[in-house]
Amino acid sequence: MQRERRKIRVQNSQIAPIELPAISVRRFGRSKTVNDTYGHEEGDVLLIIITDAMVAVYGPGDFVDRLGTR
Repeated sequence: MQRERRKIRVQNSQIAPIELPAISVRRFGRSKTVNDTYGHEEGDVLLIIITDAMVAVYGPGDFVDRLGTR
């Protein structure tokens, strides 16, 4: 009963909906293998391709970044 009251209260409220940020973490563990096999220039090209794909999936106001490793 208490839950139902809260649910009705939320549905009838005048509070504007808010947008919450989403965080997506991806690990590309074979970048060293790509760099060692094909060279750093090709590794950079691969990272650019991955980044472009991620930017296309997320919205224009979203933030895509790369965290460095060791």
